Amino acid sequence: MNKEPQEKSGSRLLRVVNHVCLFVGVICMLFMAAVVATNVIGRYFFHSPFPATMEIVGLAAAVLISLALFPSQLAERNISVPIIVEKLGPRALKVFTASSLVLSLCIVAILIWTGAGFGWEMLLKHERTSVLLMPLGPFRLIWVLGCFLLFIILAIQLVQTFRRGGK
Repeated sequence: MNKEPQEKSGSRLLRVVNHVCLFVGVICMLFMAAVVATNVIGRYFFHSPFPATMEIVGLAAAVLISLALFPSQLAERNISVPIIVEKLGPRALKVFTASSLVLSLCIVAILIWTGAGFGWEMLLKHERTSVLLMPLGPFRLIWVLGCFLLFIILAIQLVQTFRRGGK
């Protein structure tokens, strides 16, 4: 019986954060599609592309990807190699899962630390995009927020791994 990711977590806060991330991600994806469609139509009918297409799509994609990390990890939709994982016993699977979560936590912690530093620096220097002159710092900090949410769910899943003895 396949449980929904929200039921496994058991936390209303995690469900709310998950829904917010998914909603904002869908809005970003629809916005990106609209901008690309506008660009294509502009090229066809007016023989002129929409000048800021690459910037807008890039920034919207940064938000989309940042916020998609949490729901995908919450649903445990990450990649595993069935050939290896299926042959592991329960104890070895627990060790494998725990060590991969610890490694992921370390990597995500480094991403949060460096991303926050770069984001703060971008805010202080008032770095902006080249066409629309939009500030880049907030978009970097949204990426850090996505990494922080990923860190939280990884930590929860690590604790659950030790409590339940694996996935």
